[in-house]
Amino acid sequence: MSSPCVTKEDLTMPKIIECVPNFSEGRDMNIIKQITDVIMKPLYLFLIILLFIIGCFNPPVTQDQAIKILDLDGSDYETDLDYPYLYIAARTEGLLRIDLSNSNYTIENLPLLDLFENVIPVEYISASGNDIVALSSDDIWHSSDNGYTWENINHGISIPYGLTALSRSPVESEKLFVISQGDSMYYSPDNGEHWQAGIYAGHSSYYNSYWNPYIDGDIWFNGLGQLGWPFFGCVENHGQLSKVFDQANLPEINNCSGMVFSQNRIYISNLLQTKSRFYYSEDGGSSWSEMEQTLDDSTYIDYFIKDQLASGTFYLATSDDNILISSDTLKTFNKVCEFSNNTDDDFAYKLYHESINNFLIITTTQNNFYLYNLNEN
Repeated sequence: MSSPCVTKEDLTMPKIIECVPNFSEGRDMNIIKQITDVIMKPLYLFLIILLFIIGCFNPPVTQDQAIKILDLDGSDYETDLDYPYLYIAARTEGLLRIDLSNSNYTIENLPLLDLFENVIPVEYISASGNDIVALSSDDIWHSSDNGYTWENINHGISIPYGLTALSRSPVESEKLFVISQGDSMYYSPDNGEHWQAGIYAGHSSYYNSYWNPYIDGDIWFNGLGQLGWPFFGCVENHGQLSKVFDQANLPEINNCSGMVFSQNRIYISNLLQTKSRFYYSEDGGSSWSEMEQTLDDSTYIDYFIKDQLASGTFYLATSDDNILISSDTLKTFNKVCEFSNNTDDDFAYKLYHESINNFLIITTTQNNFYLYNLNEN
């Protein structure tokens, strides 16, 4: 057997290089191990440093972090959830549909075209199975084939100032309700074939409309009045204005940021001076009471919803990019997850609970879309 080209005492990188052609001819495993150890240690160190650098720039998704599934570039949008799809009416990108039933979250474009094949910017969307209704600036559109063909369903009503809100009955999907910037509301009992028009509410700007699923024809809305005061109100029987609340008749209201219905109550969240508070009504909105709660005064509520299955469970999106859960009807709160790494100018815009897979879906003011799986966390 040939003598080893190096000893333990003089094992260095140059000696290793000099020895490589010879040591394989021998059988001294100690020398072989010494040589491979010297070669591999720098490699291991390099790999550790590389993995550390990668981890810094791409931190792993933790259990308390929602997953971003879409980022729209500079586009105003509205959304609607109709599982397995999340519909996005984006004024720049057009009408988009995200498939939530697979982990790739496939995105499909559903262009709404006019007679000259020009893409029409879509501003509001409501879907129920294959039936989709969309609003452009001053037209109402309907598709009965999952968004592949469209027809205009204005049917004679005049909308000179643009449309600002669209909602659909959660119980009878053919019933539609739209609000115009010109201070009028329109109700259709038959998917837009006929419209009851000209319901005047006496206010100038509207944000959202909400159907009460427990009282047929009870539709709520919120916005800004002609003096700049926030307000919310209700129409009954699909179009008879019944009540409006603002700082004139409900002075503790500053800004209604959401409305949720249960069997016996209506809940609203309000920004009262410098703190958020919840109010409830047990008489259809005629009177309101403030709820006792443990929510910190510095926590501002951007949006809140009710769990679709669990009674008494609510989810809140707050201005510090957290999702909170309350399992005791808005009395105490625990953190569920975070939905953004940018706490300065990205706030929750809407929040959905998808009950089939138990997902939370968060949309934000900076056009980001997040998903959080409540089953896995």
